[in-house]
Formats: sequence, structure tokens, C-alpha cells
Amino acid sequence: IWDGGENDFIFQKALHRLRCSEKVLPQWIAFNLRRDANAGLLQEHFTGTTIKHLTLRALGRYKIAIPPLNEQKEIVRRVESLFAVADRIEASYIKLQEKIDH
Repeated sequence: IWDGGENDFIFQKALHRLRCSEKVLPQWIAFNLRRDANAGLLQEHFTGTTIKHLTLRALGRYKIAIPPLNEQKEIVRRVESLFAVADRIEASYIKLQEKIDH
């Protein structure tokens, strides 16, 4: 999700821009796309054999449940909180692994 700041972008062939209405959080869309990609649910929308592509037409057919905005905000808040916890656990693991390796 690009929020207007400076970023280094890396993409292979295609870049899609989604503009969400005031009723949909971009984070909600991103979390759902990531979840469905990881679960293999986006496979039916991809084209290509070796390098998969999600065409704009296929993206337009992608169905996603949109709960009320207040629910999206709470879910996004909780997911981001859990990711923060996971990042802290990973950082601790890396430090401990370095000590073990030393």
C-alpha cells in the first residue's frame, strides 16, 4: 500500500492500482488478497504457466466480502497488532540464534 511517501518499488511486469472508496480500507483489500493468495484461492484468476499474472480483468472478477467500515478498522487493527507481535518474536529468535551460533 502506497501512502504517498517515498518508497522503493519492485515489480515484475504489471502493477495494478486500486482506489478504494471511503467505505473500504486499502489494508482490508491487501490483507484479503494476501490471505487468498497464500491459501491458493487466487490461483483460478492467474494466467501464465511459469510466471503467474493477475490481469486487470481477472482482478475485476475477484470477489471479496466487505464488512462495515468499523469492522474493517477493528480487524485491520488486530491483524497489524498480531504482525507486530510476530515481528518482535522473530527479532528475538534471530538474536537468540546469533548467540547460539556464537
